[in-house]
Amino acid sequence: MGIDFILSYKTIILYLFPIPAIIDWGLHRFKIYDGSNLSRIFTGFLIGLTFATLLYTFIKNAFDINFWIVSIIYTVIVAIIFKITK
Repeated sequence: MGIDFILSYKTIILYLFPIPAIIDWGLHRFKIYDGSNLSRIFTGFLIGLTFATLLYTFIKNAFDINFWIVSIIYTVIVAIIFKITK
């Protein structure tokens, strides 16, 4: 149970924590929502945890599939939003 418990939290952090930040930033880029300091603090905290977990994952094993999947998925999403809102 111990290691599975930790891995499930790592998976949640890597795959789900960036979603509110991407949504908040995307809504701002599309000029739908200006955001607030509270939302920026909250989403910044979540994305900070994600980046810290990604860094730890990469340092521990540069070939970890979760690192590469998360990095590629969110990079593509951000690139698409940048391209659309150019």
